[in-house]
Amino acid sequence: GYGLNGGPVTVPGPAIVVRPADLPLTVTLTNALPEPTSLVVGGQPLPSTASPGPVWIGASGAVVATGSRPGGDVTSRVRSFVGEAGANGGSQTYTFNSLAPGTYQYGTGTHPGVQQACVVALEDDIKGHKPIAFVVPTPGYPIDEAQIKRHALENAPAYQHPRRVWLIDALPLASTGKVDRAELKRIALLDSAQ
Repeated sequence: GYGLNGGPVTVPGPAIVVRPADLPLTVTLTNALPEPTSLVVGGQPLPSTASPGPVWIGASGAVVATGSRPGGDVTSRVRSFVGEAGANGGSQTYTFNSLAPGTYQYGTGTHPGVQQACVVALEDDIKGHKPIAFVVPTPGYPIDEAQIKRHALENAPAYQHPRRVWLIDALPLASTGKVDRAELKRIALLDSAQ
């Protein structure tokens, strides 16, 4: 969860009410967590930050670059799309230049044990659709399905938590280089048929 200026922690993150006089919106995040983290406002353009993003990590989970992906590197992954507040008291200032006045909920990146994730929706007779997550774990960080489900329930509305979590070595890619969501859905359907 998140707390404003040392206030009570709320889950999901507290709402930010943006008035016309607040624009552009500047937020300073001070991180008390033992892992680096970043701040995003869902569905909105990324903010500008003092330190560059994205933050790229290698197979070991160590940072290999910030800003542009290193030339010729096809194996590193993005941990954060914007600059991060360092662990144990680090801070980062985010400026949102493209927000319109309104109310927004904000959140940080992901669970530190999740290197990559993709969620697909399967049809469900009761709910209409149910989310199924495919997760590539961060090397050396032990996680399991129950831990990811618990994290989702603690940090998002209950209806969004994945009903099944697959821990996989890599997300399948389509010929376009994007995640092959159709293949993930096929895998999930095969599992639900058994």
